[in-house]
Amino acid sequence: MNSPDPLFFSHRESVEGNGFVAAISMRGRCLVAREQRDDDAGDAWVFYGVQPCGLSAEGDSLPSAFAEFRESLKDILFGLADDAQNFDQFRLAVEAFFNQADSDTDLWLRRAEEIRSGSGEPVDQTVSSLSQRLLHENKPALSIDLKIANVLADDGNYEPSPSNNVTSGFRVAA
Repeated sequence: MNSPDPLFFSHRESVEGNGFVAAISMRGRCLVAREQRDDDAGDAWVFYGVQPCGLSAEGDSLPSAFAEFRESLKDILFGLADDAQNFDQFRLAVEAFFNQADSDTDLWLRRAEEIRSGSGEPVDQTVSSLSQRLLHENKPALSIDLKIANVLADDGNYEPSPSNNVTSGFRVAA
């Protein structure tokens, strides 16, 4: 990873599970860097999850890399909903996933402190130009709210199901 910059990210998602719909809001930590691609196709922006960890994504621009990062996060949340038998299991699984901190937490904290103290700046001008700042002492945060529970399809009502979760995408019109 080349000279990563520390970022907070926010993400909100509605996720359907077995008999429930959950609203998830999170503020997490990630590192972002501009890196040379292995295939000599130029630079790529790469987001690395710090908290939650275990996810990364790349793109040609900062916004496209972040969009891919959010899609990776959505895929993980949908998978957790698919594996959970009920809302309580889902909540516990999301909390366990979110609270996993990466070994890069110390790097994230050090880089954030360098930027705040003035002894360092974001490495890339694109990151440096971001106008909103959030003090690094802020902690990652997670909220999981139950929106709909125990809806039964037997009486004709809509039944929440993981199969209703749809990832973003596009197709050629023909």
